[in-house]
Amino acid sequence: MHIPGVDDELSAKKHQMRQIAIILFLAFSSSLLSAQTVWFQDDFQRVDLGRQWKAATGDWHTKGNCLQINSRDYDDLLSSSFYAFADQPFSIEATLRGIRAGLYFSLDDRSSKALSHMVRFDEKSFLAGYFNAAGEFTATSTFDSPKIPSDWTTLRIDVDPVHSRYKVFIDGEIVGVDTNLVFVSGYIGLESSDGLSEFKSVRVSASGPPSIVRIPGKRDKVSFAHLAYVRERGSTLEVYHPELKQLLRIDAEGSLLSAEPMKTPPEMPKQIGLDGKTFAILGRRILVSDSSGALVDSISERLVSPTSLASHSGKLFAADPGARVIFVFNSSGHLENTIDAAVIGGFKAPRGIAVFGRNTLVVADYDKLVFLNDDPPAQPSAITDRNLGSCQISWTTNLSGPAWLDVARDGESWRTDAAVNDHNQRSVSLSKLSPLSRYSYRFGPALKTVPGKYSSSKQFRFSTPPADPRMTSLTRLPVMCIVYRTISYRDKYPQIHFPGVPAGRTLDSADMEYLRQATAFNSEFYFRNSGCKVVLDFDMYVVEDTLWLHEVGDTDPYWLSPNERVTHDFEKAARFYGKNPDDYCGLVCPYAWFNYPSRRASALRDSTRKDTVVIRQAVGGGTYGVPAPWKYGKTAGYTSNPFQDRFSRQDWLITHEFHHQIDALMEMSGFPEYYHADQPWKMPGRFGEDFDFNAKIIRNADRTCWLTLKFGKLYATLDADRDGVPDDDRTLPFDEKRLGSDPASSDSDDDGLSDLEEVMMGSSRSSSLTKKDTDSDGILDKVDPEPLYPMNPAIQRIKSVTELESCPFGAIHTSLMDAQFYLAWTDSALYLSALTAQPANLLVQIDANNDGWFHGFDNFQIRVLNNGDSAKVADYYLRDCSDWVNTPKDRRDILRSTGLSVVSVKLDRSGNTIYRNRLTLRIPRNDRYGLQLARGKRLSLRFGVQTQTDLWVWNELFERNYMMQVELH
Repeated sequence: MHIPGVDDELSAKKHQMRQIAIILFLAFSSSLLSAQTVWFQDDFQRVDLGRQWKAATGDWHTKGNCLQINSRDYDDLLSSSFYAFADQPFSIEATLRGIRAGLYFSLDDRSSKALSHMVRFDEKSFLAGYFNAAGEFTATSTFDSPKIPSDWTTLRIDVDPVHSRYKVFIDGEIVGVDTNLVFVSGYIGLESSDGLSEFKSVRVSASGPPSIVRIPGKRDKVSFAHLAYVRERGSTLEVYHPELKQLLRIDAEGSLLSAEPMKTPPEMPKQIGLDGKTFAILGRRILVSDSSGALVDSISERLVSPTSLASHSGKLFAADPGARVIFVFNSSGHLENTIDAAVIGGFKAPRGIAVFGRNTLVVADYDKLVFLNDDPPAQPSAITDRNLGSCQISWTTNLSGPAWLDVARDGESWRTDAAVNDHNQRSVSLSKLSPLSRYSYRFGPALKTVPGKYSSSKQFRFSTPPADPRMTSLTRLPVMCIVYRTISYRDKYPQIHFPGVPAGRTLDSADMEYLRQATAFNSEFYFRNSGCKVVLDFDMYVVEDTLWLHEVGDTDPYWLSPNERVTHDFEKAARFYGKNPDDYCGLVCPYAWFNYPSRRASALRDSTRKDTVVIRQAVGGGTYGVPAPWKYGKTAGYTSNPFQDRFSRQDWLITHEFHHQIDALMEMSGFPEYYHADQPWKMPGRFGEDFDFNAKIIRNADRTCWLTLKFGKLYATLDADRDGVPDDDRTLPFDEKRLGSDPASSDSDDDGLSDLEEVMMGSSRSSSLTKKDTDSDGILDKVDPEPLYPMNPAIQRIKSVTELESCPFGAIHTSLMDAQFYLAWTDSALYLSALTAQPANLLVQIDANNDGWFHGFDNFQIRVLNNGDSAKVADYYLRDCSDWVNTPKDRRDILRSTGLSVVSVKLDRSGNTIYRNRLTLRIPRNDRYGLQLARGKRLSLRFGVQTQTDLWVWNELFERNYMMQVELH
């Protein structure tokens, strides 16, 4: 009840008291701020940056009382000389302007962004994360920004090294907290990307003066912020402490024995003798010399940036901070193993290595020492019991004493003491677990480390099976596919002023059906190659409202970013399906596109065109993984795919671009070893390009990781014979009922291959689950080296090219192409003949050493253009994939097209044969680059043909991008 007068007076007094409280709070806050101790400050009121700053990359300069840079690249760095030894919380504050300006902190070295944290604007959001030793960025958070820094803005980062986190503020308002503080100490720097960035001032402060780094007392435990050097000294170790500039001698437990001043850090050994040979690091390689000093070999496999060597028990150990592993080679230089310390979350930057005692390796890993025995601990095992709802988790450790296990599920967590089974075995039995659920756990100790706080494991995950033993589990990832049917260019190019520029494009019903088929293919592709463990559930939503060119991009329109228009349409699409945007694990946006000038004109390099307007050619898509810099980026990544013509290959674009989202989901779920879809040369194995490579990435992942993702939902489906192939579930891409197999038998055709092995025989197709000889070539699938293809991979030797037609190799029979291939060899050349129904271009790829298309310097690419009357060689080059770090190089300067012999012949049209053209290719042997020709030689081959109207599309002899292994007989 409101009482006039009395209530009004009380309200006035309350208001007055609130005002007083606010004034007191502001005064208290101001006193706190004034109590802050400034550690470092610069307002750039001078022309010369002096010794305080060092430009690692980019052209930084002062102008008009501020610091400026106009970056053409991303992540330019200006490093200060100030070093924050962070054993207490501190703040970094900068007044800046620029849509991609930001800050670095905890820089390990002033000359590189490697091993540092970065926080920067990304237009309307914030991107936060860290750079590893190879300079590769890992995004750990994205935050919405209350403003775009087109005007002066104050960015503040409150770093809390004690709790391994930092807060981000804009003009005093908190925008987010990142709990992934990997590096706690180092230099402070300024960041600029892709445009003009300006800085008025930068300041580092804290609630008290910076700590004085003191040498620990004798027998005190030591700790490190940056560690790169370790050496054995009898029963003790030497380490260099860069903040103290002291060489410390410690015992195996990390207690200080003595300290010696040393201004510059000692070098780790980069040269070492082993088995009569000398191994020496030179750049990204290890050179091998014999006892006379002659260079006899070099090692480059998998190396990124090796820094030190050690030898023990006939093995060579190489510390590589760029690869974040210790490589183990035998005395012949062959890679035998990699040590990654995955049990404790992996190495940060293993820069030094030493042999300690009889069988222990000690690794100087950025901020700690890691002790490894000859057999480093394997991943823990989690064995679940379906009937009892129980699980036993066991692990090995090189530490004695008690052990523990922390378990969590749905916000609930508990700790259990572990049983000590023997000297290094620990185990915990869990019971009363919920069926079809995901659990996370970590344990300790896992590995011996100095300091000991790093000895516990990383977080691991496991899932429990369904309660019904006839059921199997899989993960369903909901993905929204928003299709922008119409795009218009008239907002930026009105017809009255630009009559030659097209109005835009509208996708027709055939285009829409193609997109539906593409998403169905993608769902099946991931389902098949994951061993039926993950399915992409696409919801397709068609936006009929026109997408305008300015909504795609303001400067160089091409890639549709997750802007306000996309965000609004995503919310609308989710409501249409009765869901929230956060229910989705990813968003894919195909959108209508029209190239101007036309793609065909560009492809033909028509130099006569004189266009004043060029709308960027659509050659691919773009992806943000989780966490992505947009409103829903914490739960859903984002991919856009321009649809410009029928050669767009949306099935490929979604396969590849969405794979970046999968990679990010894996990373955020604790599986950082999932291979990057843009870097096939970093993944070992024999595989081809594109679809074949992406299939191998999925297959290389442990199938259990699909069930333990932090994203999507576990789902149970009937699988009575427990063969891994669902029995009858129309919500999945395929099942045993549709494949015609027996749901009561794990090997329906009794050919020795399980139904799941048959399903996974190809990346996009199965071998027959009901027929013992799928390709009807007389060889049972179980022993057939290529059960999907009716051909013998044994290539015959001939005396002359006239015998070539007696050596059939394979055929293509599709609605687009009929072709027959013949293949043979002589001592001097490979011979290939293609019979086609119409004149066709020819693609040949040869992996001469059969080690994978993206490995070695032995990869030949040949492309022949054929108009029926004549043929010419368009491409004949080597793809150099010998570097495990950098992008492969197409070496067009080595091979000469004159070395190829190409003959195109029109065949007699009489008779019933469908073939009217023959193209014969002679490929000369090349011993230097692996193409030796001798009995027993193994090669990998890929063949494709295309008509003149099938530009960009190859009809392939095998599955797309698959390389057949053959042997010369």
